[in-house]
Amino acid sequence: MSFRPKIRSSVAALLSCTIALQPIIAQAAIHPMSGVKTDAPTLQTVDLAANVDFDFDASPAAVANGLTLDRAYVGSVLRSTAQTMFTMTEGRHRVGTVYVYRNNRFGNNVDIKIIGLVGGRSNAHVSGLGKTGRTSNNYTAFPNSPPDTAEGLGKTIAHEMAHYIYGLFDEYREEGRAFNPDNITAPADDDTPLNTLMHNQAVFAGFSTPSDYTPSTKTAQVRAFNASAWEVLARDADKDPEVIKPRGRTAYPAFSGFVPKDQAALTKPVAGFDAALKIVFMPDPTVVEQFVISRAVTEAQLAAIKNAVQQSIQRLPLGANTFVGINTSPGDVLIKMAPFETEAARKAATDAVEATTVDNTAPNFPVAAAAAVGNIEALYAANTIAKGASTSLNVFSNANESYFTTTFTRLRDSHTALNGNIISGAAGQSSSNAKRSVAPQDLAKSAMRAKIAPSASTMTLAQIAHATGGHYNDAHRASSLTVGAAKAISDATGVSEATLATQFVTRMAAGELFAMKSSVLAKNDGALNFTASWENQTDNANLRYELTAPDGTRFSPSNVLTKQSFGVNNEVTYEFDADSNSAYFSVAKSYAGLAGDWTSTVIALAAINAPLDQVSAVETTLRAETDVLFDGSPNPTLTFELASDRAVQGAAVTALFYGADGSLKLTKVLRDDGTGGDLVPSDGTYSAALGGLLPPGQYDVVINAAQGPNGAVFTSAGSTSKGVNLPPELVVGKFSRSVDTMLTVSPTTVVEYFVPSLKKYFITARESEKAMLAQYPAVYSLTGMSFVAQMGATPPAGTQPICRYYFSPPLANTHFYGTPADCTTVGTFFAGNASVKNEGIDFAVAIPDTAGNCPATAPVKVYRSFNNRSVQNDGNHRYTVSTARYDQMAAAGYSRDGAVFCAASATDAPQ
Repeated sequence: MSFRPKIRSSVAALLSCTIALQPIIAQAAIHPMSGVKTDAPTLQTVDLAANVDFDFDASPAAVANGLTLDRAYVGSVLRSTAQTMFTMTEGRHRVGTVYVYRNNRFGNNVDIKIIGLVGGRSNAHVSGLGKTGRTSNNYTAFPNSPPDTAEGLGKTIAHEMAHYIYGLFDEYREEGRAFNPDNITAPADDDTPLNTLMHNQAVFAGFSTPSDYTPSTKTAQVRAFNASAWEVLARDADKDPEVIKPRGRTAYPAFSGFVPKDQAALTKPVAGFDAALKIVFMPDPTVVEQFVISRAVTEAQLAAIKNAVQQSIQRLPLGANTFVGINTSPGDVLIKMAPFETEAARKAATDAVEATTVDNTAPNFPVAAAAAVGNIEALYAANTIAKGASTSLNVFSNANESYFTTTFTRLRDSHTALNGNIISGAAGQSSSNAKRSVAPQDLAKSAMRAKIAPSASTMTLAQIAHATGGHYNDAHRASSLTVGAAKAISDATGVSEATLATQFVTRMAAGELFAMKSSVLAKNDGALNFTASWENQTDNANLRYELTAPDGTRFSPSNVLTKQSFGVNNEVTYEFDADSNSAYFSVAKSYAGLAGDWTSTVIALAAINAPLDQVSAVETTLRAETDVLFDGSPNPTLTFELASDRAVQGAAVTALFYGADGSLKLTKVLRDDGTGGDLVPSDGTYSAALGGLLPPGQYDVVINAAQGPNGAVFTSAGSTSKGVNLPPELVVGKFSRSVDTMLTVSPTTVVEYFVPSLKKYFITARESEKAMLAQYPAVYSLTGMSFVAQMGATPPAGTQPICRYYFSPPLANTHFYGTPADCTTVGTFFAGNASVKNEGIDFAVAIPDTAGNCPATAPVKVYRSFNNRSVQNDGNHRYTVSTARYDQMAAAGYSRDGAVFCAASATDAPQ
């Protein structure tokens, strides 16, 4: 079984102005009903999704923590939130519609969680709006303390929204916490409490202003931003300090340029706070799922797509409030959008999917998808469903195609999430060569999340999915496609579910066993599902699927082809689906002995020469989420979070990276200690910076989490509301969680800009600078010249790190790039000169030998020319990659510095 050189005197004057960096962060709601819309230049409305951990129509014993947890209470809380947000933003942001779901519906995929059944310290993810799994946890009471009033809790939620929506930090003193230089955003014992809402929302209604700060003032806010709250809100996010940019703060136009000078300048308005406010208490959601299947795929890809769609349909709840539609392209409507009330309707849907065949006649898949949106719009037009319904468009194809921007607009207006499900290789195998042998310079463009601005008329599937709050799953194995599609369905229907484990094998010998362990927690976990799937229908009779409980009880079907139940109360069910080449076990939450290690086993009755997959999932309050920061860059950072209402510290988290050939390329431990790409130590977010660890390419990533060697704990140590942390609570028992994703590592590419107003050239390899400068094409014009380099932080053998110095006026307004020896010379010569700043390492390249020759691995010479304007304090170098352009600069009066770098490949500028 196989599992798978000399420095010129002209350095005193070298390029362009200082540039602040900004990563590309796309704004997208995690729940389709939440978002920010602009009503006027200085007025925006914020729609929010919320849930409560109780039934607001049948509050537990009517009272919890001394409160009646009903609609009236929740409504009063949210009105207080709306008023406080309106006041603290000087009337520039108002709350619009708040959709409230009962019984923790949608889990962490909401903006506001109101927690009344247990006490705790309220907290929020900073700049969490639009990021998967990011939320705010808001408790009605601290443990063993009287409950907060509705008004008080509403103000607390507004404080958390200041973190979650606006990316601000606290301005209170945390008694007993020593300042930690590795965690500058945490309040400390020697901090200076300010008279602001970010200190005490119960007493103060406004954000901090410039006059609130003196040179001696210490707060988490000023350590993070070196600015007051209003100064931060008023400026573009690209002006934020480098250390804080990975947080991905969003700047809102309603605040642009608005900086009240002091607290007296704040008007703190109240009137009009509820002009757009609506609080909608949602029933169990109406579920509308529209599937669109591309038939212009390979046989193996279609088999994977059909299995994923069928298993998605199996997960949908039956009832009058569930609607399903299925279209194909090319082809016709398979299932007209209609109520999904009976098992017969479910079978009709899965049978229709099974009958789908490959058809490679030229399809117009984007048109088919646009037509499918019309099915959802028709339900709204007929008043069959109301605003707030859970509506999704699930697209299954083999390419991240471009779609009309109008399709995105229609999806947005109908609050419909698009889930893009791509199978980019033969089912169960690694991606096709065509997918993986993409040119290096195009890798960044093909990043999975595609967090780039759309063209005027089209957006990619990935962009639309990201912008509508949906999922984008670029799978290279059948199991990954199915898991991704299932997660999208779970999120759409509001079920809080997590994958326990996932494994695959490429083949099995006769009599061989393929066993997978899944660890279940007593406190957090509920109903279980185990699935085995295989590629070839001819293997249906050659496989047996069994399940073993933690106490050793073995569940083995007497007939592998028929549905069977086991246990005293029939709490374990086995099913076989010949159409989807799958077998299933489901275990009820009520099963005695649910917690512990379950083992699911596939037994090969004959040789199996095609891939097989196993997946296990659980309904749970302990969700696992992953994201990729700077995806498609030379230095992406992988993040993972394990959390319920509190984060889990002390877990063992490992990521496995698989390459184009399906082989394991890297195993990497994700850390939660503030190093190696982790932003904040001990906050329950585990991270790994990948720069220099993987060559350029696209990678499948599987992240596995389990109980740590010293024991994992639930903790509120990273909380952002003033108060006392709860004692850490041990996560009792073994657990497992598994998530998969895909990321793209692009080569380090140095590009050149021309600044017409200065008549100067500038080069950079820094992705954040490229992203920022792309917003100002008239000021910073790309010349077309570029060359491939290496990561400066981890220079490979045969290369040298290239430093960058900035020479500011009066010396010049320019940059100089040099080898370590050059940098030592510059640093020594200009020591103490405030106009010369070392800006660190920019990239790494090979250097010509003493004869001026480049090595075979980097044969392209990069020449340097100087404009000879040192006397005027206006010096500037230009770097060129051809003799033609080098000669052209000499003819224009530039002096020749010769070849200074060597590149593996390059693109010349046209002039």
